[in-house]
Amino acid sequence: MAIKENHRHVGRDGMVYMPYLHEWGAQTHDLRELCVWMSSLFGSEPPCYARPAGAPRVSAASNVAASYGSRPPAYAQATQSTTNTYSPYVAASNNSNNRSREAEEQERRKQQQIEKEVAEANLAAKIAREESLKEAKLKAEQSRLQKDHEEKLSSMRVMATSKVEYELQVVFRDAKDDLRVTLKNQKLLDYGKEEIQQLLKEGEERKEELMALNDEMDVAVKKLEGWLVAAETQQQQECENGNNDSSSQSSKVDQIALPVDTHSSQMLQLAAENAAIDDCFYFLDQSLAQKNIPLKVFLEEVRKLSKRQFTVKAHLIKIRDAKASNPFDG
Repeated sequence: MAIKENHRHVGRDGMVYMPYLHEWGAQTHDLRELCVWMSSLFGSEPPCYARPAGAPRVSAASNVAASYGSRPPAYAQATQSTTNTYSPYVAASNNSNNRSREAEEQERRKQQQIEKEVAEANLAAKIAREESLKEAKLKAEQSRLQKDHEEKLSSMRVMATSKVEYELQVVFRDAKDDLRVTLKNQKLLDYGKEEIQQLLKEGEERKEELMALNDEMDVAVKKLEGWLVAAETQQQQECENGNNDSSSQSSKVDQIALPVDTHSSQMLQLAAENAAIDDCFYFLDQSLAQKNIPLKVFLEEVRKLSKRQFTVKAHLIKIRDAKASNPFDG
């Protein structure tokens, strides 16, 4: 393989000369667009060809490198240098004017071809830049949509979490209230159960007491019936004997209620005195109504009798309490 001589974009030393490289800028140019340019230019005009067998190897890379230095020359200078150095038509133009005009025409056509290729390369580079911008915009839009989607998901997640927490709080609060009410009712039921058991126990005790009193009452009734039978028998005997004088009648009345012990005797006397005081109150009231006594005398007598009746009743209450506390004490 050999590099084509007088190529518009590649020198004999292999250095590439292109407008894109000549106008290179770090902010506006990149390697991808450079590859597009090179693909477009070298596709229309390949810089290499197959060298015939036995052809001499001609190299001018050292001369070109010495003339241009380490940095690539400007595109116009590189094109002119390549044309002046390696073009085979320079020597032919000195011998023939026709040959020179043909070279100029060919150069003009090459220049037009270069301009056309430059325009195509610029168009391809512009399309590449637009595609790159579209891709960048698409990525940015996708990133923005992804971010919006994540934000929406996050907000929905927060809303769902707060709603679930609220519902759980409501359920827990209702359950707590129900449990509190249930415990309160349970306590009331336990207290009521204890009261019922206590009442049942007291009822059983009261029942036993009443049964005992009933038995005592039966015994007393039997004694009273026996006493009545004896009294009736005695009365019949006295009637048969003809003892009907007033003294015997009064003695019979006094013997209707006979105290059997000291307390009973005191209670009988006090009860009789209380009844007598009530009778006095009655007759004093009748006398005052009939104006047989003055009001002053009535009030004095009522005051005296009231004091005496209060003392009698208090004495009766004490005797009753003492007898109830010790019924067998005579």
